[in-house]
Amino acid sequence: MVETDGMMKKKGIGGVVRDDDGSFVAGFAKHIYQNGCNMTEVWEVRNGLQTVIQPGIKKLEVDCDSTFAIQLCRGEVQAPWHLRGLIQDIEVMKMKFEDIVFEQQYKEANFMDDTLAKKASERNLEGIWIDIPPDEIINKLVDDIHGVSYPRIVRIS
Repeated sequence: MVETDGMMKKKGIGGVVRDDDGSFVAGFAKHIYQNGCNMTEVWEVRNGLQTVIQPGIKKLEVDCDSTFAIQLCRGEVQAPWHLRGLIQDIEVMKMKFEDIVFEQQYKEANFMDDTLAKKASERNLEGIWIDIPPDEIINKLVDDIHGVSYPRIVRIS
């Protein structure tokens, strides 16, 4: 499973690949310079797929919190001109998997990805990790495996 997240204002993306047991397989974090929420969301899915191809995974679930990005990846909507290159990359990579599905995941469920995206947006952490996660997300991985959740805080005025 690939879980992705992006920081829209500061332009960082991050993602974590986990196996069926929730164990870390791979991860990525990257600072990007593109503008727009949709560009960021599609870019993170593309980078997630690039990361997963390296360890040779054949069956994959891709989770993203953007409904529009999921619809684009499933081919349910036509890509605007500025996203076509990224979507074409995704289409080519999809053919390398025996089975691939794209699902929406609410933001509350992707704390590791959010941490990687924030660190990348601040240019404090960038890279690709295979088998061994970066120190910045180890505690969140352990918490997630033990079922610890972090509620989303919403301000009411």
